[in-house]
Amino acid sequence: MNLNSVAPKVFISYSHDSAEHKDRVLHLANNLRDEGVDCKIDQYEQSPSEGWPRWMMNQLEWADFIVVVCTKQYKRRFEGKEEPDRGRGVIWEGAIITQELYNHHVTSTRFVPVVFFPEDENFIPIIISGFSWYKLFTEEGYEAFYRYLTNQPMNLKPPLGEKLQLASRTLPPDNIKLKLLRESYENKRKIYEKLVPQRTETDNSEVKEEHRCIYEEINTIEKQIKKLETLQHPLIEILTSTLNPSILSIIKTAYQSCCSGNLPKIIPSTVEAILIDLHDIDKGKTKFNHNDYTTLFIKSLITDSNIPTEISDKLKRWGNNNIEDFDKIIKSLTKQDYPNIDKPSESYILVKIELLKAKTRSKITKFTLNGWVITNIKNYINNNQNYYKIDFSKSPNESFQLDDIPKIFNALLSEKIPACLPIEEKLGKDITVVFFLPTEYLNYPVEQWEINDFGETGSVGEKCRVIVRDVNRLDKNYLCVKKERWIHKWSELQNICRDKSKCSKFKVLHQYDASSFSFNINEDIGIILNIFDEHIKNDADKVFGSLRSNVIPIAICHRDKILLKDYQMRENNDLNCCIHELPEKVRKNRFESRVNGKKHLLGNDIFLIWEDPNLLTPEAKLIIIN
Repeated sequence: MNLNSVAPKVFISYSHDSAEHKDRVLHLANNLRDEGVDCKIDQYEQSPSEGWPRWMMNQLEWADFIVVVCTKQYKRRFEGKEEPDRGRGVIWEGAIITQELYNHHVTSTRFVPVVFFPEDENFIPIIISGFSWYKLFTEEGYEAFYRYLTNQPMNLKPPLGEKLQLASRTLPPDNIKLKLLRESYENKRKIYEKLVPQRTETDNSEVKEEHRCIYEEINTIEKQIKKLETLQHPLIEILTSTLNPSILSIIKTAYQSCCSGNLPKIIPSTVEAILIDLHDIDKGKTKFNHNDYTTLFIKSLITDSNIPTEISDKLKRWGNNNIEDFDKIIKSLTKQDYPNIDKPSESYILVKIELLKAKTRSKITKFTLNGWVITNIKNYINNNQNYYKIDFSKSPNESFQLDDIPKIFNALLSEKIPACLPIEEKLGKDITVVFFLPTEYLNYPVEQWEINDFGETGSVGEKCRVIVRDVNRLDKNYLCVKKERWIHKWSELQNICRDKSKCSKFKVLHQYDASSFSFNINEDIGIILNIFDEHIKNDADKVFGSLRSNVIPIAICHRDKILLKDYQMRENNDLNCCIHELPEKVRKNRFESRVNGKKHLLGNDIFLIWEDPNLLTPEAKLIIIN
């Protein structure tokens, strides 16, 4: 509609606050009509034939603009907070306006809030507070209001000219924002400093309130500046390009490792927050030396074998540009100091054994059997790739007795895995077999199951590294409740692994007290259990249930309790190794014990509970990612 040639139609929505207020609205309507605006209000009607509700609805449909006169009473009634049987007109109009905005996704040019007094500026209903509103108590405000209704802008849009060819600007939009924020910060700080003497010399509450408000504004601007500075940080793009929960866990671990002596009370939970904290600790530096926390953070990341190669390469390039003598730092990282650096990705075989949940007539306990082979654990953890389903039977619903499973497992390497792998996929040199077992079967000797290794048969515990895990940790409800604490404990464990801590540093328990066991292990990240005598074996499910409840990442369990003097000999020898070396050490000990008859070696009579929250079965992995 061209409002320059046709009189704009306006309906005024207001509340009957007082006789004076009604007169102000009437005067406004009369003025608008005198100035060529077809304005209507209820005061022009005595008793509409269609009744007031229908009349109001008709006016709202008829009008090009609905002028909303905002007051405290109008806002209360518009939002439906008035006492019963009062202000029905505004309540009715407010409901119709709200519905129209809802139908149009809160976009409209029809609703025009106005105020008669400065104090009414706080009473614009929230649903229309985002529209342009006008101060009718000033000449400029009324003129702007009238120009809007009659489509007469103060500044006419000139005709479109030809596009100029300009040189590219090197200043990105975020830099402009950052510049403006810094200017605003300096201005606010100067105002704040001027108010300091006034605040100390007077008891005036308004001065104190103004001082407090400016202080809060300064803090808010400072946070915005830090966020923008961090978002411009090239590390943001590098670390978030392929971000997923597994990579985020690695980043958190690296942060906690480099800041172990300077950690805040609340550990940052996002990449942005971590970089902001490092920015603060390093006092806003943009170039770093070998002692700076950012340098230690980068060094920790690139030495983690689970960080994707693409990210690691980008971090090295960034380090070369921003860290002094970075090439020397990289060369100084020996395999002894950082055993994961340049380590080839390993292959894993996941075997999930669950109790059959469906009821059967037979009283014999039966189990379901599922498995996956992971050719590249790094790609699996980071990108959910390189895993293949193992078909243990012809029917996916088949169940087995426990004694039948070792016979099926025997053909794992020679038949089952070759059948499921594409031609181009190959297993790595080092293979780890992970058994997910029901809680009460975690001490079952699965490492003794024999496996056909293409003509040579031997125990899987000698051929491969073997760890056991509680299948109930894959439960959806468990992951929803426990995953954050689980990931946090695993991160703490990785930190002490970087410090080359020994397994002998874990808490050791030689006695089991059911009433205090859970309390004693609640904060632990690794324990050694030498408690399973004939009596405690009957309570093994309770022991393992406590490990699950307290999300213990690692438990080294003696299958049969040994004498204290025998344990002390192990502590000084076999257990005096780095934590990450333990699965391979146990595998070698099992082999050496059989070949050379060294029955005392750690390996024959232990099983490793090794609960990595980043390494789950494919269906559980989707749960923890989401």
